[in-house]
Amino acid sequence: MPQLQTAENGTSSAQSSLSGPEHVDELPTNVSRQLLDAFFEHSSQLGWFLNTARFRHALSLPEGNDGRPISALAATVYLVGAANMHRITGIGSPIDMSLYLSRALSNLGHALEGAPSHGVVQVIQTRVLLALYHYIIGKFVEGRHHSDAAASLVLSSGLHKIRSTQPSQNGSSFVEIIPLTLPAPLDQIEEGERINAMWMVFTICQCWGVAFGAPTLMSDTDALGTQIDTPWPLDMENYERISGASALFDRATYIASCWHPDTPVTGTFYAAFTSVDDRIGGFQTQLYSLQKLADADSDVIRTMHVIHCVASAASIQLHSAFGHVNMESRTKCLLAAQAIVQANVTVRAHEFLIVNPALGIVWGAACQVLVRELVFMRSNPVDDTPPLPDREAEVRTAVDQLQSVMAVFAPVCAFTKVQLEKVQQELLGLKSA
Repeated sequence: MPQLQTAENGTSSAQSSLSGPEHVDELPTNVSRQLLDAFFEHSSQLGWFLNTARFRHALSLPEGNDGRPISALAATVYLVGAANMHRITGIGSPIDMSLYLSRALSNLGHALEGAPSHGVVQVIQTRVLLALYHYIIGKFVEGRHHSDAAASLVLSSGLHKIRSTQPSQNGSSFVEIIPLTLPAPLDQIEEGERINAMWMVFTICQCWGVAFGAPTLMSDTDALGTQIDTPWPLDMENYERISGASALFDRATYIASCWHPDTPVTGTFYAAFTSVDDRIGGFQTQLYSLQKLADADSDVIRTMHVIHCVASAASIQLHSAFGHVNMESRTKCLLAAQAIVQANVTVRAHEFLIVNPALGIVWGAACQVLVRELVFMRSNPVDDTPPLPDREAEVRTAVDQLQSVMAVFAPVCAFTKVQLEKVQQELLGLKSA
């Protein structure tokens, strides 16, 4: 990527002409192109779901043209592109990032006023990008706000019921319903963007809902009117698999949270637990082997890597509640954590320039399993086979490998940094014990 000349304050000379929010769209052509390239090289890992070719064409239209993207989205794309450039190169941003963030948030506040249907979808896209941007920089409350706003707009616009044949709820109600659903899409690309929007928001809500221990709006529950009846996108495999892995991750977490010491080993809980455990195993057997993706596109490799890791994390979550009292669950947790470590090794994750920030969630979970395994082995050495020294060395190596990968991304991803520091503190305590 060509380097931009930066000023002493870490910003390029192009920034000096950007005197206020009213000028942030007036970028020099070369700066605009570099920021867009930096964004789209990694956009698949950062929540992008719109048609890229159509967006870039729309962005090239003159100011005032109705076909241009909403200003909030354009500013956010440039913001994330600049953030990517800074993370990759370490040089100062060619734009004032705080200015672009301010402009994006300001314009987002009134972006829905009289917006056409494609403008509504662009608002959802903007919210998704801002959610992950804030998660990456450690502003979790702000990120959750944008994620929830995106989910609310998906549901109110009816994107969870695209092509649905199910009758609408409250059909016999005396309350006059004011429909907020979008009109029919203009073409297949626009419909595809709506479908992509629904599944992207669903995936983000499920993964980060687990991380924050909070319920999500995208619950796929018929009783709440949020059951999803939208087809998979044309890029079916990746979307279906990452959405499926995220759903299993969320469901496994919920099932585990329902367990308590006096829960009977038979009955409703056990049936639900076994069902999810089987679904996770079946899901994993259908995934492409990461070893066979060596020659695949970087986006494909990174996305499949995330899917493998989230699926393994689902197994960890499901068995986490009683891994300390049940040998089979403890073993499944350990195997899942080791699978995450091996997935990193196979795809050489430490060489990735930009990763999906949700990896910080699953890496943290895997580290916790490995650290607890070390604690368990030291407390119960007679139960370990093979002999303790070999087993402990094996687990310690896995911890070290995982910490090494996390250390690469911790400086540029706040959630990963938080998880890494937590593990490092626990390991220090283990050494002093």
